[in-house]
Amino acid sequence: LDAMGRTSVKLRRLMPVIARFANQDGGRVRLLYSKASHLHQPAAEERVLPGVQLLVKVPAYLKDLEKTYGTLAGNAAGVRFVIPETLTAKALSGVSLLATGSADYLQTPALAAIETWVAQGGTLWLTTPGLLADPWGKPHRGIAPAFLALLAAPGEHAYHNGRVVVDGNW
Repeated sequence: LDAMGRTSVKLRRLMPVIARFANQDGGRVRLLYSKASHLHQPAAEERVLPGVQLLVKVPAYLKDLEKTYGTLAGNAAGVRFVIPETLTAKALSGVSLLATGSADYLQTPALAAIETWVAQGGTLWLTTPGLLADPWGKPHRGIAPAFLALLAAPGEHAYHNGRVVVDGNW
């Protein structure tokens, strides 16, 4: 009985390490962080941090990103962040869901990679219509108009072998 108890304690200490190895492949769910959307969106809410006498303004984009992360965090395999600068269709290989939250601005090459990935069978989830402009606020060039139309239309839509979901409650 004593040996079983010691083994149990040791395994509990190793659990964080074991969990990291189990998720080494990165899981099948990604959450996109768009620095451009973060910089463009104004503060929408003020929070008082617990235990600190400090009022913090939380941008609307970060609030929605946090909510989206909370929704995805229940996934047993976990969720990983992806940034536009490293986003390619190859980097999304093996990923089944890419969530963007309420990102409005994204580099055109990153959106082109997302379009290719969705066409090959991926699911893109936006909580609000978005991703319609580059970081400088200009419309994307070289992206299929049909794909851009889906990003602006609430609901669940098929796009080649994949789908685009624009729904905050999905």
